[in-house]
Amino acid sequence: MIPGTDGVDDIVGTADADEIATGKGNDIVHAGGGDDVVDGGIGDDILYGEGGNDRLYATVGNDRLYGGEGNDTLEGSLEAFANADFASLGLPANGRQTSYLYGEAGNDTLIAEATFGTAQTGTRTTYMYGGTGDDTYYVRFADQNYIFENPGEGTRDTIILLYRETPGSGNVFYMPANVEWLRGVLGTRTVNGVRESATIVGNNLDNYIETSAELGGVKTPTGNMTILAGAGNDSVFSDAGNDVLYGEAGDDSLSGGTGVDVLIGGEGNDSLDTSFFASDPTFADALYGGTGNDTYGIDHAGDIAFENAGEGTDTALVRIANGGWYAHAHIENIWSSSNTLTFLVGNAQDNDIRGGEASELLLGGGGNDSINGGLGNDSLFGEAGNDFLFGGGGIDYLAGGTGNDSLNGAGEADALYGEDGDDFLFGGTGFFTDILVGGAGNDSLDGGTGDRNASLGDYDLMDGGAGDDKYYVDTPDDLTFEAVGGGNDTVYAHINGAGYYLYANVENLYLSGNTSFGVGNELDNLISAEGNTAVTLLGGRGNDKLYGNNGANGLYGEDGDDELYGGGGNDVLIGGAGNDFLDGGAGGDVLVGGAGADRFFIGTHGNDIDYIRDFERGIDRIQLSASYLDFASLQSHFSQQGANTVIEYSSGRFLVLENVVATTLTGADFGF
Repeated sequence: MIPGTDGVDDIVGTADADEIATGKGNDIVHAGGGDDVVDGGIGDDILYGEGGNDRLYATVGNDRLYGGEGNDTLEGSLEAFANADFASLGLPANGRQTSYLYGEAGNDTLIAEATFGTAQTGTRTTYMYGGTGDDTYYVRFADQNYIFENPGEGTRDTIILLYRETPGSGNVFYMPANVEWLRGVLGTRTVNGVRESATIVGNNLDNYIETSAELGGVKTPTGNMTILAGAGNDSVFSDAGNDVLYGEAGDDSLSGGTGVDVLIGGEGNDSLDTSFFASDPTFADALYGGTGNDTYGIDHAGDIAFENAGEGTDTALVRIANGGWYAHAHIENIWSSSNTLTFLVGNAQDNDIRGGEASELLLGGGGNDSINGGLGNDSLFGEAGNDFLFGGGGIDYLAGGTGNDSLNGAGEADALYGEDGDDFLFGGTGFFTDILVGGAGNDSLDGGTGDRNASLGDYDLMDGGAGDDKYYVDTPDDLTFEAVGGGNDTVYAHINGAGYYLYANVENLYLSGNTSFGVGNELDNLISAEGNTAVTLLGGRGNDKLYGNNGANGLYGEDGDDELYGGGGNDVLIGGAGNDFLDGGAGGDVLVGGAGADRFFIGTHGNDIDYIRDFERGIDRIQLSASYLDFASLQSHFSQQGANTVIEYSSGRFLVLENVVATTLTGADFGF
């Protein structure tokens, strides 16, 4: 301990950690090295901390404090009052004081005033210069405090704004230039029934402003705050109270805390959260994003998010517990961030609506919406517009509404209803039975493939409804339902190692992959196969068209006037009853017309031999692709080989008419 006197002292400390008390004179102290504690006492003192992490106290008087090197603490205008601890100091009850605090090098703490007990009267002015490093300033409303920071002297200079001792409204604090952070500790008091209020104005830097902070380990709530963040990308947090926060220019983050708050983003891509630190389900807030792509945090059903047309693509993150939220005009994205949310409702915009973990009701409203159910057993309604609905996990119900919609069940056993418009319905990839109903319009329905069976998928129930619908199946057990007169409908079958039977009132069937057969129904069917795998096609009772692929196919027209096209392999074509048309295509084909007046088309593909096994002279007719002017010119290519007529209709290409005598043929048996 190095004591001073009541006179004018010039004290020099040691290299150790000294404790120096100057007394009542106008003193000068050089603390020296070490972590020193210097008390200026009464009088106009000049204190130099020099080396070490020092604590300098101005106490009473017009003092100058210089921290020097190290992380120093400088306290100016320390007040103490007539109580057991300080009465013996003989401090004045009031007066005028001016202090100068210079932090200099290091991360320093500059305290404009430390108060104990009931406040004194008088005027206190403090000038604070933080210097290099990230400095912290403690100041108070209503005092004359001046803070100076030069550009580049720190990246996180912080002001701790303390409550004023005479409560009331009209307090305004302007953040000094080149100071980045402000944390306010304001008393929650009322005057004549009116809660204390204050205004904070930011600067042009990227400010962090928090008007509730911990003091002595206790989080102290604020009064009613108005905060104008200024230019820069600012982060603003208020706590209790009815606050108004302005982000102004820049990409700002505003959080209102508890109370009825108004948050105004201004220019830039702003984040406006009704309560960042904790949910606030009690009070409804008003949020104005302004221009830019803004994000809203919603925790009350009465929270209102305002956006004008053309002000960007905006997102609402809804964390309401056991309730839901209706999106206001011009909010595009509505996303759940709660595991107990019950519903979300879109607006006339093209919304992106996303559910969460709960079982939710999600409605798109107008616009071309994208709706994702997330986890849970959800109900999704696209309503107006061309919408995309994705069920996600759980057992979901999807309804497209009006417009040309796309529905994907995705998860478990889902029910999909396209309703009006030309819709696409996809059950998903899980091994579950989905229900797909197209409704009005030309719809596409795909039950999806299962994941538990390497050969066949799950089975699904599909009803296209009115319109020309398309069905995509991956197992013979996929069921398609069509009403009489329900349009010209098509099934696309991709089934490994098995085939598919057309159900009633479906007209067309296309086979792909390793699908082995396709069978028609009582309608006029078109059945076609792709690829190189041999297939069997059966037409059924109508006037059918059957198209084989490049494999060795068997085509059976059965009843009706059918058209059979073999394709590229060595095929067997049997027309069945009715007046049929048979074209074997490439390869050596066997053609059987069956009952009725049949036509056989013989092409010039390759050097294979085609056979007609039941040609009836005078009833059936042969059309050769090779050009002949008349029957006489063709007849010269006839030869009789046993019971069969052999026609070399082109060089190296032969047609065999089994059990037909060549001399009995006439020009009427051929088409020229």
